[in-house]
Amino acid sequence: MSFDSFPFAVFLPVVWAASLLIRPNSARKLALLMASYLFCAAWSPGHALMLLGFTLASFWIARSVRDQRRRALLMTGIAGALAALIYFKQWASTLPIGISYYTLQAIAFMVESHRGGVVRSGLLDYSLYMAFFPRLTAGPIVRADEFLPQLRERPQVTSTDVWEALVLICFGLFKKLVIADNIGLAVNPIYASPADAGTARLLLAAYGFAVQIYCDFSGYTDIALGATRLFGYRLPENFQWPYLASNPAEFWRRWHISLSNWLRDYVYFSLPGLRSKSRVPAYFGLVATMLVCGLWHGVSWTFAAWGLYHGALLAVYRAMQSVRIRWPRVISILIMQQLAVLGWILFRAESLAAVTAFFSGLAGANSMTFGEAEWLAIWCIVVVAAAHVLEPWFSTLPTVMFRSWDPWMLLLLLGVALVTVAFSLPQQQMFLYFKF
Repeated sequence: MSFDSFPFAVFLPVVWAASLLIRPNSARKLALLMASYLFCAAWSPGHALMLLGFTLASFWIARSVRDQRRRALLMTGIAGALAALIYFKQWASTLPIGISYYTLQAIAFMVESHRGGVVRSGLLDYSLYMAFFPRLTAGPIVRADEFLPQLRERPQVTSTDVWEALVLICFGLFKKLVIADNIGLAVNPIYASPADAGTARLLLAAYGFAVQIYCDFSGYTDIALGATRLFGYRLPENFQWPYLASNPAEFWRRWHISLSNWLRDYVYFSLPGLRSKSRVPAYFGLVATMLVCGLWHGVSWTFAAWGLYHGALLAVYRAMQSVRIRWPRVISILIMQQLAVLGWILFRAESLAAVTAFFSGLAGANSMTFGEAEWLAIWCIVVVAAAHVLEPWFSTLPTVMFRSWDPWMLLLLLGVALVTVAFSLPQQQMFLYFKF
């Protein structure tokens, strides 16, 4: 039941209406939990059972490790969660939906419980925290102290909440169905056979995928945030115009923010030697952390290479911070954009041999022959590039759009909806991060 499917278009308003009618907070949370497990079971009943097992096990361990002496049990819980994640990513034929995200939430909950810093909750609240359907399939990775306090009282859903939800969902679907899917239609065949593509088509694939993955994943996040607001709750932002970052560290503060923060807090800061006077452990820690980030996406050489590449960028940037290089910010942004695009080639390529063929082709003969799908992809890239150029105006647009049910805003949303319907592909395309 994907966010861009007809079943979800029916499921969401039905669950929302039921949540409005159920007055007691406990009954409302139970109804949302049941709906979340129904959402998960719609993919596969086995996926729902896996989620239930993770929830019960991590909740029991979290309650048990509040005693600071139970560190061995905590390590066992973390090892078990990671072992299950690695098994399903590497050897299982089917990846349980959302396992990459709720595994990290479970680990964080157990660790914070051991440290004594987590919000205490009952099994109902924790189960809803783990299973809440708007963020189940691809995040954001929500901290317990960000979500559990919202469950204490029944939220009052206002007309402003509904309006913000409609804006987020509408633009999220536009990003996914119009921008990401149409670019994917053009770049997928190129990545499937990079040795057969000319320089221009390879450049289109490189820059096209950078736009595709951004619009696909940020589009999903917008829909998740919008659906959550319908129920009176809020999720943390996961993207903040990452292609306007001027350095590698800023890029990771803007891209997949919830994962970046999780890796910083539970991987990087857990590594030994960071407090020493030598800078070497910090550089090693950055590379190791980003290697974990790459392998979290999938156990393959291409993801490992992508993680090591970004780790090296972060380490080099950290080493160069003592060197004062002054140039306009726009130059730094353009350089970082090219570095990010190079990284996405490693991320998207199907093998290291395909990476070699891709870069070899970039130095080969140039061909400017594009098909209809490729020209449409180019126009989609231009639209996203223009949005980044106009970012100062776009940064104030949400304030205007979220202000009220203005007739002009309704007309704008209707226009976006019509364009989305007109340019959607006949065959549904899965969200990219569902497979991670």
